Amino acid sequence: FADKGVDAGYGVYTHYIDEAGEDFLLYADSKNGLFEYVSSTGLWAQSTGITGPVIADIAFIVVHKQRLWLIEENSTKAWYMPIASKTGSATAFFFGSKFTHGGKLVGLYNWSVDGGDGIDDRLVAASAGGDIIPYTGDDPSSADTWQVVGSYFIGQLPAGRRITGAFGGDLFFLSSYGILSMSDLITGTNNIYDSETSLSFKIARPLREELALSSTQYGWEIKFLPSQGMMLVSSPAREGYPRLQFSLNLSTRSWGYWRGVPINTMAELDGKVYFGDGDDRIMVMDVTRDNVLIDAAQPDQNGTPIEFSLLTSYQNYGAPGVFKRPQYIRPDFLGYQPPSFVTKMLFDYDLTELAGGGLPPLPEGEGWDTGLWDSTTWSGSTFINYSGTHGTGGMGRTMAIALRGEASDVLRLLSFDVIFTNGGPM
Repeated sequence: FADKGVDAGYGVYTHYIDEAGEDFLLYADSKNGLFEYVSSTGLWAQSTGITGPVIADIAFIVVHKQRLWLIEENSTKAWYMPIASKTGSATAFFFGSKFTHGGKLVGLYNWSVDGGDGIDDRLVAASAGGDIIPYTGDDPSSADTWQVVGSYFIGQLPAGRRITGAFGGDLFFLSSYGILSMSDLITGTNNIYDSETSLSFKIARPLREELALSSTQYGWEIKFLPSQGMMLVSSPAREGYPRLQFSLNLSTRSWGYWRGVPINTMAELDGKVYFGDGDDRIMVMDVTRDNVLIDAAQPDQNGTPIEFSLLTSYQNYGAPGVFKRPQYIRPDFLGYQPPSFVTKMLFDYDLTELAGGGLPPLPEGEGWDTGLWDSTTWSGSTFINYSGTHGTGGMGRTMAIALRGEASDVLRLLSFDVIFTNGGPM
């Protein structure tokens, strides 16, 4: 890029095929404008052949019903191209009068929905002030076929334009309220009050707190990762704090955190997740250890184990108001290799995380060709149950289990056994 300022690189892209069948990748950001990649030549160049908007000011691009839409930086209007064309005269369409909460036009997003008369791809306009306006139709020049089908407010949007994700016929927005879907909006679900029907119900409060700290910084992004069976919400880097992503397991609808993963942006290709970090590197999630180098000086020491940390919910174990005294905790894991871990019982809503370090060493690598029976840990293609009983102490009315550890292979936590005795109410 000619300009490598703070906004550079935080753009959006779209794949486009013109009438001649030529493949193009189009990219735009607020610092450098519109670029295109031609697959037949393998080259990037600033786009040409479009009249109307200033090419160097184009900050957003999307395809809707075979038509390119362009947005200039700090504008409340968009420009649309003729169908199946990436060159020619663009026509302006003004959205600003419909943004009751103000702000620039952040983006235009496709939303596939069945409105009662079959599946339709609607175009959803989003303002920085938090106005969400879906349109239906395919010809913006005709009031008979191009119509507004709603107007919603979701709170101020964070910096950047990667604030939506599409999954399962729904479109999800990231805003100061948390995560809202178009289906939430059209059915009247109010995420402010943490409705149980909302996807972000369990994470809404900590997500909103993080947004309050860094909503003006670039780095917010929603991405659905089918190969991982999850949705990931990436947040910007904050000085003195590890990078943080909010992860949703789409099968169990359970939320967790990824910490210390330096994700600037991410994408999937051939069932693998790729992401760019702050050191201009491209990472791929294709192995079970972290920081595995392609060409390592010491291959036998390549990479580091993946750390994990967990705190269960607090329970009264069937005896509310009565103190309990735990003696033992035994977690059960299923994996290819045993993990290294420590456990501790916490009491009465203490949220202190177990400190890192002090973990027993992980077993050595695979024992094939070099290991001895009865003394070597053998890994293979079969999950094996691993458990370990740890002593614990303390006393409280409610109890939760804190677990911290690391693993070098696929690992699943199945259950906990807890041995304790009940006391009295005082």
